[in-house]
Amino acid sequence: MKQFWREFNDNLYIDHLIKMGLLPRLFFAVLFVLVAWLVGTFINKMFKSRFSKKLDDPMLPIFFANILRIVMVLIGFVFALQILKMGDLAKSLLAGAGITAFVIGFALKDIGENFLSGILLASKKPFRVGDLIECNGVKGNVTALNLRDTEIKTADGKDVLMPNSILIKNPLMNYTIDGSHRYEFIVKINYGEVVSLSKQILENVMQEIMENEKAMFNVSVQLEDISQDGYQFKIFYWINTTKPHLPSGQIQSMAMINIIEELSKNNIQIQRTSISISK
Repeated sequence: MKQFWREFNDNLYIDHLIKMGLLPRLFFAVLFVLVAWLVGTFINKMFKSRFSKKLDDPMLPIFFANILRIVMVLIGFVFALQILKMGDLAKSLLAGAGITAFVIGFALKDIGENFLSGILLASKKPFRVGDLIECNGVKGNVTALNLRDTEIKTADGKDVLMPNSILIKNPLMNYTIDGSHRYEFIVKINYGEVVSLSKQILENVMQEIMENEKAMFNVSVQLEDISQDGYQFKIFYWINTTKPHLPSGQIQSMAMINIIEELSKNNIQIQRTSISISK
């Protein structure tokens, strides 16, 4: 223990401080470190309170809040060494910390990139939990925003962990952020059939479905193309995604079955493989 204290005393130049009357510097150095710790603690709490409400995963704000506090304390410690006229020691510490940070940063480049991307996503809020998004060929509903990735559930039930950096670097489509999503499909009628009657039947079918499905708020039937084979109608309908509604696949299936039945009742023939769907 005596040997430890002797080395500790020698390393901190305590005898030198006492002999040279530098105790006031030691006092201010300790005070500086204490102030830095208090400021770091304040920033820590402020960061947690601000970002914890924006993230589903509480680990992310806690993690970065703790990093900010550590950085503030280290800054205070370096300045304290400068006050004690230990600039060489401070430079050595900074140089060592810089090299260590570079090595760690290079080794954990992808992880750090995803962390920072998660902060940007939490700040900008390009999507919310439950939103239907598409990015980098993956389309599905957001279930959670985590430390390094975003969880997405696709229509076929797959759980995809999308790295946050991919969501930042690539075009991101949000189908539900404004509360509406448009769907469309095509119906082709044989050439020679009554165009106006066909269009009216398509509109009536879609209007009837809209009356039963309260989340639908608009439909549109347009004659898109005329060819030697027949007439091509494109049907659009919009769904308010903020309201409870049937899956789009069920709505389209219901619409196509009703359209086929109503056209058959009126002796209007549709082309083979004439109904196609797009979202």
